[in-house]
Amino acid sequence: KRFPHCLFFCHLAVEKCLKAKVVVATGEHAPYTHNLVALAKALKVPLSQEHENFLAELNEFNIEARYPDWKKNFYRLATRDYTEKILTQTQALLVWLQ
Repeated sequence: KRFPHCLFFCHLAVEKCLKAKVVVATGEHAPYTHNLVALAKALKVPLSQEHENFLAELNEFNIEARYPDWKKNFYRLATRDYTEKILTQTQALLVWLQ
């Protein structure tokens, strides 16, 4: 029942996957960013608007999960239903990236 943590780890899993793909594609270090949309664009992967919107939504979980000022709203957002939806979408995105 640690839904905020789950959302943060969804962001982290996608970030690490994208960074690994950037390293493989370019042979260089991945950019020093947590912005998933920017990382996906660095790969030059054709993103659907749905994927881009989802990556933008996941971006929020990196910052909001870490900074105390935003935790109250973040914890309200992190319900079981919402978290299950995001987790399912994250799993599908990771499969698509592979």
